[in-house]
Amino acid sequence: MKKRIYIETTIPSFYYTLRKDASSIARMNWTRQWWSELAPDFALLTSPAVIAELRRGSRCPADVELPAPSQSE
Repeated sequence: MKKRIYIETTIPSFYYTLRKDASSIARMNWTRQWWSELAPDFALLTSPAVIAELRRGSRCPADVELPAPSQSE
């Protein structure tokens, strides 16, 4: 059984940041690397509240889908 990790709002925000400063780009790269290399080893969970917050936000380009963790029950 995979260990579970709760994904809160900052993770997708870092994944799709629109900021161009060095710190933001570094966080984006680290997040994308973690998501592609390590995330498959875990059961990723989030809540409907996180999904709703992300949909209301402006940090993610409107034409891309967020990497989708499983929703918790």
